[in-house]
Amino acid sequence: MTINGKAAAVYYVSPTQVNVLAPDDTATGFVPVQVKAPAGTSADALVLEQTAAPALFEFRAPSAAYVAGTHASGAYLAGAAFGAARDSGHSAKPGETIVIYGTGFGATLPPISATALVPAALRWRTCRN
Repeated sequence: MTINGKAAAVYYVSPTQVNVLAPDDTATGFVPVQVKAPAGTSADALVLEQTAAPALFEFRAPSAAYVAGTHASGAYLAGAAFGAARDSGHSAKPGETIVIYGTGFGATLPPISATALVPAALRWRTCRN
């Protein structure tokens, strides 16, 4: 798969879906995406490329969605609907330290290529409100 003419690292393929890590690129706006397979190469599809597209991962329950996260103990962070559906998970308490999981927040510091293996654990940055 290529995005804006650059190879994208494929990490999942099924008969109906391909997941990739977008290559490093400073372009923004609509760029061509092309899929290459044994059966041939697709026509270009235009996709919006952005420098950041932040999103939080979710846990889903039948009647609600919760931000994917954990308490400091490692227990799931979730409300009653999630706990009832999955046997675990409870809400955070005021002042409690929690961990939430997200993606697409932009460049890292120190900079690491989107397709490079991470050589070692990086220093954490803490956000406080």
